[in-house]
Amino acid sequence: MTEVNPAGWFQNLSTHTAEQFRSYIGAILTPASGAASLKSLGGVHPGLGAAFVVTQNGTPNMSVNIGSGLVFVTGSEGPKQGTYICENDGTVNKAIAASDPTNPRVDIVVAKVQDAVYSGATNAWSLAVVTGVAASSPVAPAAPNNSVILYNINVPASATTIINANCIDKRPFATALGGTVNCKSTTRPTANLYDGLLVYESDTKLVSRYDATLADWMPVSQTLSAANSWNNTISPSAVLTSTALVNFATSIGFVKRYASTRVKVYISLSGVMTAQPCGIVTAVNFTSGTDYEIDRYNFNVAGQHQKCASAIRYITAIAAGSYTVNLRAKLLVAGTFTMDTNDSYTLDVEEIV
Repeated sequence: MTEVNPAGWFQNLSTHTAEQFRSYIGAILTPASGAASLKSLGGVHPGLGAAFVVTQNGTPNMSVNIGSGLVFVTGSEGPKQGTYICENDGTVNKAIAASDPTNPRVDIVVAKVQDAVYSGATNAWSLAVVTGVAASSPVAPAAPNNSVILYNINVPASATTIINANCIDKRPFATALGGTVNCKSTTRPTANLYDGLLVYESDTKLVSRYDATLADWMPVSQTLSAANSWNNTISPSAVLTSTALVNFATSIGFVKRYASTRVKVYISLSGVMTAQPCGIVTAVNFTSGTDYEIDRYNFNVAGQHQKCASAIRYITAIAAGSYTVNLRAKLLVAGTFTMDTNDSYTLDVEEIV
Protein backbone atom coordinates (compact mmCIF):
# COMPACT_ATOMS: atom_id res chain seq x y z
CA MET A 1 0.00 0.00 0.00
CA THR A 2 1.34 3.43 -0.93
CA GLU A 3 -1.25 6.20 -0.83
CA VAL A 4 -2.80 6.38 2.63
CA ASN A 5 -6.47 7.31 2.39
CA PRO A 6 -8.41 9.22 3.32
CA ALA A 7 -6.22 12.30 3.40
CA GLY A 8 -6.78 14.65 6.30
CA TRP A 9 -9.43 15.94 6.46
CA PHE A 10 -12.49 15.23 4.29
CA GLN A 11 -15.65 16.83 5.60
CA ASN A 12 -17.99 14.09 4.44
CA LEU A 13 -15.90 11.09 5.61
CA SER A 14 -15.72 9.45 9.02
CA THR A 15 -13.10 6.81 8.18
CA HIS A 16 -9.98 8.61 9.39
CA THR A 17 -8.17 6.38 11.88
CA ALA A 18 -6.57 7.32 15.19
CA GLU A 19 -3.23 6.31 13.68
CA GLN A 20 -3.70 8.84 10.88
CA PHE A 21 -4.52 11.62 13.32
CA ARG A 22 -1.38 10.75 15.32
CA SER A 23 0.64 10.91 12.09
CA TYR A 24 -0.74 14.39 11.42
CA ILE A 25 0.48 15.49 14.86
CA GLY A 26 3.94 14.08 14.18
CA ALA A 27 4.05 15.82 10.81
CA ILE A 28 4.44 19.21 12.47
CA LEU A 29 7.37 18.07 14.64
CA THR A 30 11.06 17.65 13.75
CA PRO A 31 13.47 15.89 13.30
CA ALA A 32 12.47 12.41 12.15
CA SER A 33 12.80 9.43 14.47
CA GLY A 34 14.79 7.42 11.91
CA ALA A 35 16.10 7.39 8.35
CA ALA A 36 13.18 7.70 5.89
CA SER A 37 10.82 7.42 8.88
CA LEU A 38 7.25 8.71 8.78
CA LYS A 39 7.46 9.45 12.52
CA SER A 40 9.04 12.39 14.33
CA LEU A 41 11.10 12.25 17.54
CA GLY A 42 8.53 13.86 19.82
CA GLY A 43 9.60 15.12 23.24
CA VAL A 44 8.54 17.37 26.11
CA HIS A 45 6.75 20.63 25.41
CA PRO A 46 9.26 23.17 26.81
CA GLY A 47 6.71 25.83 27.76
CA LEU A 48 3.76 24.08 29.38
CA GLY A 49 3.42 23.29 33.07
CA ALA A 50 6.65 22.33 34.80
CA ALA A 51 7.93 20.52 31.67
CA PHE A 52 8.19 17.23 33.63
CA VAL A 53 11.04 18.39 35.87
CA VAL A 54 12.03 15.57 38.24
CA THR A 55 13.08 16.49 41.79
CA GLN A 56 13.64 14.91 45.18
CA ASN A 57 10.66 14.39 47.46
CA GLY A 58 9.92 17.29 49.84
CA THR A 59 11.41 15.23 52.64
CA PRO A 60 13.99 13.21 50.71
CA ASN A 61 13.31 9.47 50.65
CA MET A 62 13.43 6.71 48.04
CA SER A 63 11.05 8.49 45.69
CA VAL A 64 11.00 11.38 43.22
CA ASN A 65 8.45 14.01 42.23
CA ILE A 66 7.59 14.52 38.56
CA GLY A 67 6.20 17.89 37.57
CA SER A 68 3.27 18.69 35.30
CA GLY A 69 3.57 19.05 31.56
CA LEU A 70 2.70 17.85 28.10
CA VAL A 71 4.81 15.34 26.18
CA PHE A 72 4.66 14.06 22.62
CA VAL A 73 5.38 10.31 22.66
CA THR A 74 6.19 8.68 19.34
CA GLY A 75 5.04 5.09 18.92
CA SER A 76 7.79 2.55 18.32
CA GLU A 77 5.72 -0.58 17.61
CA GLY A 78 4.38 0.34 14.17
CA PRO A 79 5.87 2.13 11.14
CA LYS A 80 2.98 4.61 11.04
CA GLN A 81 2.01 4.55 14.71
CA GLY A 82 2.41 8.31 14.95
CA THR A 83 2.71 10.59 17.96
CA TYR A 84 0.58 10.51 21.11
CA ILE A 85 -0.07 13.67 23.16
CA CYS A 86 0.15 12.97 26.89
CA GLU A 87 -0.81 15.48 29.59
CA ASN A 88 0.06 15.54 33.30
CA ASP A 89 -1.76 18.23 35.28
CA GLY A 90 -0.05 17.89 38.69
CA THR A 91 2.94 16.56 40.62
CA VAL A 92 3.28 12.76 40.54
CA ASN A 93 5.37 10.92 43.14
CA LYS A 94 7.08 7.71 42.04
CA ALA A 95 8.93 5.24 44.25
CA ILE A 96 12.53 4.26 43.58
CA ALA A 97 13.41 0.64 44.32
CA ALA A 98 15.66 -0.11 47.30
CA SER A 99 19.35 0.42 46.63
CA ASP A 100 21.88 -2.37 46.30
CA PRO A 101 24.14 -2.74 49.37
CA THR A 102 27.28 -3.07 47.24
CA ASN A 103 26.94 -1.46 43.81
CA PRO A 104 25.33 1.69 42.36
CA ARG A 105 22.48 1.58 39.87
CA VAL A 106 20.94 3.80 37.19
CA ASP A 107 17.15 3.94 36.85
CA ILE A 108 15.19 5.90 34.27
CA VAL A 109 12.01 7.95 34.55
CA VAL A 110 9.86 7.68 31.43
CA ALA A 111 6.57 8.77 29.94
CA LYS A 112 5.20 5.68 28.19
CA VAL A 113 2.15 4.74 26.14
CA GLN A 114 0.48 1.33 26.01
CA ASP A 115 -1.81 0.76 23.03
CA ALA A 116 -3.63 -2.57 22.68
CA VAL A 117 -3.79 -2.19 18.91
CA TYR A 118 -0.06 -2.91 18.83
CA SER A 119 0.51 -5.08 21.93
CA GLY A 120 -1.06 -6.10 25.24
CA ALA A 121 -4.51 -5.24 26.50
CA THR A 122 -3.96 -1.77 28.04
CA ASN A 123 -4.88 1.55 26.45
CA ALA A 124 -3.28 4.23 28.65
CA TRP A 125 -0.24 6.36 29.16
CA SER A 126 1.71 6.67 32.40
CA LEU A 127 4.77 8.02 34.14
CA ALA A 128 7.01 5.19 35.30
CA VAL A 129 10.40 4.35 36.78
CA VAL A 130 12.35 1.57 35.07
CA THR A 131 14.78 -0.01 37.53
CA GLY A 132 18.29 -0.66 36.27
CA VAL A 133 20.81 -3.35 37.24
CA ALA A 134 23.29 -2.63 40.01
CA ALA A 135 26.93 -2.93 38.90
CA SER A 136 30.34 -1.47 39.59
CA SER A 137 29.90 0.58 36.40
CA PRO A 138 26.12 0.69 35.93
CA VAL A 139 24.35 1.66 32.71
CA ALA A 140 20.82 2.90 32.20
CA PRO A 141 18.22 0.25 31.30
CA ALA A 142 16.53 0.15 27.92
CA ALA A 143 13.48 2.35 27.56
CA PRO A 144 10.07 0.66 27.12
CA ASN A 145 8.30 0.71 23.77
CA ASN A 146 6.47 3.95 22.96
CA SER A 147 8.26 6.06 25.55
CA VAL A 148 10.27 9.23 26.16
CA ILE A 149 13.12 9.16 28.69
CA LEU A 150 12.77 12.12 31.06
CA TYR A 151 15.53 11.61 33.65
CA ASN A 152 18.20 9.19 34.78
CA ILE A 153 18.22 8.53 38.52
CA ASN A 154 21.62 7.65 39.94
CA VAL A 155 21.07 5.32 42.90
CA PRO A 156 24.24 5.02 45.02
CA ALA A 157 25.03 1.78 46.84
CA SER A 158 23.24 1.60 50.22
CA ALA A 159 21.36 4.85 49.51
CA THR A 160 18.29 5.56 51.61
CA THR A 161 17.34 8.85 49.96
CA ILE A 162 17.29 10.30 46.45
CA ILE A 163 18.28 13.97 46.22
CA ASN A 164 18.29 16.45 43.32
CA ALA A 165 21.96 15.72 42.57
CA ASN A 166 20.92 12.13 41.72
CA CYS A 167 18.36 13.32 39.13
CA ILE A 168 20.03 13.73 35.73
CA ASP A 169 18.01 15.61 33.11
CA LYS A 170 17.61 13.66 29.85
CA ARG A 171 14.47 15.33 28.49
CA PRO A 172 14.31 15.83 24.71
CA PHE A 173 12.24 18.90 23.95
CA ALA A 174 9.68 18.79 21.16
CA THR A 175 10.38 21.06 18.20
CA ALA A 176 7.90 22.29 15.60
CA LEU A 177 8.84 21.89 11.94
CA GLY A 178 11.15 24.78 11.04
CA GLY A 179 11.79 25.57 14.70
CA THR A 180 14.93 25.48 16.82
CA VAL A 181 15.73 22.34 18.78
CA ASN A 182 16.20 23.12 22.49
CA CYS A 183 18.94 20.82 23.81
CA LYS A 184 22.24 20.71 25.68
CA SER A 185 25.67 20.49 24.08
CA THR A 186 25.72 16.83 25.20
CA THR A 187 22.28 16.00 23.75
CA ARG A 188 22.49 17.73 20.37
CA PRO A 189 20.75 15.62 17.66
CA THR A 190 23.11 13.20 15.90
CA ALA A 191 20.85 11.32 13.48
CA ASN A 192 18.35 12.19 10.73
CA LEU A 193 19.76 15.69 10.40
CA TYR A 194 18.89 17.98 7.51
CA ASP A 195 20.43 21.10 6.02
CA GLY A 196 19.45 24.20 7.97
CA LEU A 197 18.35 22.44 11.17
CA LEU A 198 18.88 24.82 14.10
CA VAL A 199 19.72 23.93 17.70
CA TYR A 200 19.98 26.07 20.82
CA GLU A 201 22.25 24.68 23.54
CA SER A 202 20.86 25.76 26.91
CA ASP A 203 24.14 25.03 28.74
CA THR A 204 26.42 26.98 26.35
CA LYS A 205 23.85 29.56 25.12
CA LEU A 206 25.00 28.96 21.52
CA VAL A 207 22.88 28.57 18.38
CA SER A 208 24.18 26.21 15.67
CA ARG A 209 23.05 25.32 12.15
CA TYR A 210 23.57 21.92 10.51
CA ASP A 211 25.40 22.13 7.17
CA ALA A 212 24.62 19.02 5.14
CA THR A 213 27.42 19.72 2.65
CA LEU A 214 30.04 19.80 5.42
CA ALA A 215 28.18 17.17 7.49
CA ASP A 216 28.94 19.37 10.49
CA TRP A 217 27.36 21.89 12.83
CA MET A 218 28.19 25.52 12.11
CA PRO A 219 27.74 28.37 14.59
CA VAL A 220 25.19 31.04 13.80
CA SER A 221 26.86 33.79 15.83
CA GLN A 222 30.06 35.45 14.57
CA THR A 223 32.16 35.10 17.74
CA LEU A 224 31.70 31.79 19.52
CA SER A 225 34.45 31.62 22.08
CA ALA A 226 37.26 33.97 22.95
CA ALA A 227 40.22 34.34 25.29
CA ASN A 228 42.70 37.15 25.73
CA SER A 229 45.72 38.20 27.73
CA TRP A 230 47.05 41.72 28.02
CA ASN A 231 49.46 43.72 30.17
CA ASN A 232 50.33 47.38 29.90
CA THR A 233 53.06 47.56 32.57
CA ILE A 234 55.49 44.68 32.06
CA SER A 235 57.08 43.92 35.43
CA PRO A 236 59.39 42.16 35.81
CA SER A 237 60.89 42.73 32.40
CA ALA A 238 60.45 40.18 29.60
CA VAL A 239 63.68 39.61 27.67
CA LEU A 240 64.09 37.90 24.28
CA THR A 241 67.48 36.89 22.86
CA SER A 242 66.65 33.73 20.89
CA THR A 243 66.84 33.54 17.10
CA ALA A 244 64.53 30.50 17.22
CA LEU A 245 60.85 30.71 18.16
CA VAL A 246 60.31 30.39 21.91
CA ASN A 247 57.38 30.97 24.28
CA PHE A 248 57.41 34.64 25.23
CA ALA A 249 55.51 36.91 27.62
CA THR A 250 52.17 35.09 27.93
CA SER A 251 49.91 32.12 27.19
CA ILE A 252 46.15 31.61 27.53
CA GLY A 253 43.65 28.77 27.71
CA PHE A 254 41.28 28.53 24.75
CA VAL A 255 38.45 26.15 23.77
CA LYS A 256 37.52 25.70 20.09
CA ARG A 257 34.05 24.19 19.88
CA TYR A 258 33.58 23.44 16.18
CA ALA A 259 35.66 21.61 13.58
CA SER A 260 34.82 23.85 10.60
CA THR A 261 35.27 27.33 12.10
CA ARG A 262 38.23 29.71 11.93
CA VAL A 263 40.45 31.08 14.66
CA LYS A 264 41.21 34.79 14.64
CA VAL A 265 44.48 35.71 16.39
CA TYR A 266 45.51 39.27 17.21
CA ILE A 267 48.93 40.12 18.65
CA SER A 268 50.18 43.52 19.71
CA LEU A 269 53.37 44.24 21.66
CA SER A 270 55.94 46.96 22.22
CA GLY A 271 59.52 46.99 23.49
CA VAL A 272 63.08 48.15 22.95
CA MET A 273 65.83 46.59 20.83
CA THR A 274 69.44 47.04 21.97
CA ALA A 275 70.93 46.73 18.49
CA GLN A 276 69.94 47.85 15.03
CA PRO A 277 69.34 46.65 12.37
CA CYS A 278 67.33 43.77 13.80
CA GLY A 279 63.83 42.39 13.44
CA ILE A 280 61.34 40.42 15.54
CA VAL A 281 58.91 37.70 14.47
CA THR A 282 55.75 36.96 16.46
CA ALA A 283 53.74 33.75 16.22
CA VAL A 284 51.40 31.48 18.18
CA ASN A 285 51.03 27.78 18.63
CA PHE A 286 48.22 25.72 20.07
CA THR A 287 49.48 23.44 22.88
CA SER A 288 52.96 23.19 21.36
CA GLY A 289 51.69 22.32 17.88
CA THR A 290 52.43 24.09 14.59
CA ASP A 291 53.78 27.65 14.83
CA TYR A 292 51.63 30.17 12.97
CA GLU A 293 53.50 33.38 12.16
CA ILE A 294 51.46 36.50 12.87
CA ASP A 295 53.79 39.45 12.20
CA ARG A 296 57.37 40.63 11.44
CA TYR A 297 58.83 43.96 12.37
CA ASN A 298 62.21 45.55 11.59
CA PHE A 299 63.52 48.08 14.12
CA ASN A 300 64.88 51.24 12.53
CA VAL A 301 66.12 52.82 15.77
CA ALA A 302 67.95 51.04 18.58
CA GLY A 303 67.35 51.89 22.24
CA GLN A 304 63.86 53.32 21.83
CA HIS A 305 60.54 51.79 22.89
CA GLN A 306 58.52 50.99 19.78
CA LYS A 307 55.31 49.17 18.90
CA CYS A 308 56.76 46.22 17.06
CA ALA A 309 53.78 43.94 16.42
CA SER A 310 50.15 44.65 15.62
CA ALA A 311 48.57 42.13 13.29
CA ILE A 312 45.66 39.74 12.80
CA ARG A 313 45.74 36.29 11.22
CA TYR A 314 42.88 33.90 10.46
CA ILE A 315 43.72 30.23 10.91
CA THR A 316 41.55 27.41 9.52
CA ALA A 317 43.54 24.29 10.44
CA ILE A 318 42.71 24.08 14.15
CA ALA A 319 40.60 21.11 15.23
CA ALA A 320 37.94 21.39 17.90
CA GLY A 321 39.35 20.97 21.40
CA SER A 322 40.94 22.62 24.42
CA TYR A 323 44.29 24.36 23.96
CA THR A 324 46.97 26.43 25.60
CA VAL A 325 47.75 29.20 23.12
CA ASN A 326 51.36 30.33 23.47
CA LEU A 327 52.67 33.70 22.30
CA ARG A 328 55.92 32.92 20.46
CA ALA A 329 58.72 35.21 19.30
CA LYS A 330 62.24 35.23 17.88
CA LEU A 331 64.86 37.71 16.70
CA LEU A 332 65.99 37.72 13.07
CA VAL A 333 69.61 38.36 14.08
CA ALA A 334 71.47 38.21 17.39
CA GLY A 335 70.47 40.92 19.86
CA THR A 336 68.30 41.64 22.87
CA PHE A 337 64.67 42.68 22.90
CA THR A 338 63.24 43.90 26.21
CA MET A 339 59.70 44.70 27.39
CA ASP A 340 59.42 46.63 30.68
CA THR A 341 57.01 48.93 32.51
CA ASN A 342 56.97 51.27 29.50
CA ASP A 343 55.60 48.52 27.27
CA SER A 344 52.50 46.41 26.73
CA TYR A 345 51.28 43.29 24.97
CA THR A 346 47.97 41.83 23.86
CA LEU A 347 47.15 38.30 22.74
CA ASP A 348 43.53 37.84 21.65
CA VAL A 349 42.15 34.55 20.26
CA GLU A 350 38.59 34.13 18.96
CA GLU A 351 36.65 31.34 17.28
CA ILE A 352 34.57 32.80 14.45
CA VAL A 353 32.40 31.64 11.59
